[in-house]
Amino acid sequence: MIRVDPARTAIVVAGAATAGMGAFHFFLPQLFGWSRFTDALPAEIRWALFAINAFLSLLLLAGGVASIMTSRRTTAATRWPIWTMAAFWLFNTIYQVIWPFPTSGVRWALLGFGLVMALLYLAGLFLARRAED
Repeated sequence: MIRVDPARTAIVVAGAATAGMGAFHFFLPQLFGWSRFTDALPAEIRWALFAINAFLSLLLLAGGVASIMTSRRTTAATRWPIWTMAAFWLFNTIYQVIWPFPTSGVRWALLGFGLVMALLYLAGLFLARRAED
């Protein structure tokens, strides 16, 4: 019989979804034709918008992969990527509650995604801590 570790499962699922969101964000500007909306912006603002998206993409991808890698052996010393991603998604969720995404259908999907990611990371941390005790 295969033993499933709920803490590791929660962290791996959250890490894979986070990495997937990061990979998706690399293609977001092309998929949604951002250039047609940003041509009128000053060059510095246009550059910053695309740069921030690229930086966020890399951080999400790396954070998701780091979460998966550290889920193999979760000790107090190796949990910092998981805590960081939990904080990121919790902040993301709070931000969206205060300043919702303007498109209603997408608003709820993004808010739900952020909330589920925060809960998965936090559940993984809680369950890993409980397993140690």
